[in-house]
Amino acid sequence: MSNIKKILKSWVDDKPVCNRSIGDISETKFECLYEGNDMVLGRLHFPGVNNCESCCGLLFKFETSIFRRNIVQVVLVELPENMGTSVTQMCEEIAQYVHNKMLAHYPVNSIMWYEHYVRTEESNYPIDIWETFFDVHNIEELFYYRNPNWKKCEDEGFLKEIIATVSKVLNVKYSERREDEFFVKISK
Repeated sequence: MSNIKKILKSWVDDKPVCNRSIGDISETKFECLYEGNDMVLGRLHFPGVNNCESCCGLLFKFETSIFRRNIVQVVLVELPENMGTSVTQMCEEIAQYVHNKMLAHYPVNSIMWYEHYVRTEESNYPIDIWETFFDVHNIEELFYYRNPNWKKCEDEGFLKEIIATVSKVLNVKYSERREDEFFVKISK
């Protein structure tokens, strides 16, 4: 078993993780697709709003800082195949589920959250990554995430690493056209 799999807490559905959950927790599952030296990427299947079938990419990047504090960067990736609820709409529920079920041994200040949308020929999402901030409450040893706020992440190296990994592992083709080209295409 790899160090990363040892770090990730196994999925245990023996207690509720939030009072505002992502549908039936027993129907939520993580499918690991890639495991590297410091990274895990997979697909999270979850019941979204009104229990609609939803999925997102879930990427974990582990690192130890110069201060010897373990950090995990978690990226919620909106996938083109998701016909259900978006990661933005479910980010609070997904974050508290992932923290309580997979990263329970990590303190809140050691987890950095991000959102990333895959840009295809049919969409006009900017090729960006957004750092996501929450108000986090610890009640009876469970973490509750509320009030998300987003700020554009300026780390181009991190963005390129995310795009390269998502493209390769999830077999997703990113569009290289500019944002203004999208509007020309749909106006014709």
